[in-house]
Amino acid sequence: MGIPLLSQVSPGADGKTVENDRQTIRWEEVTTRGVSVRYYLQRDLFIFGGVALVAIVVGTGGVLYYYRQLQEVRRRRKEAGIDLEEEDYDDDPRDRGPPPGMR
Repeated sequence: MGIPLLSQVSPGADGKTVENDRQTIRWEEVTTRGVSVRYYLQRDLFIFGGVALVAIVVGTGGVLYYYRQLQEVRRRRKEAGIDLEEEDYDDDPRDRGPPPGMR
């Protein structure tokens, strides 16, 4: 009952003890119609941890792949001379402001 995402006790327990690798949950008095206990096994932690690790590795790999592809496209555009950065517009001697009628 240690990890809130994987375990839940309803209604809340009055006492929890661990003896011989077993957790015991005690209620002084139960006033509801039902008791719900959701628990996990030790192996479940390894499964969820492994799935989370794989998701992080795949996500990081995807981000790195996307970044490398973006850098490759930028390099190709620069080699082709179609690099359209803002700083290039500032250096254009033909740029004399807005078109006629817009001043």
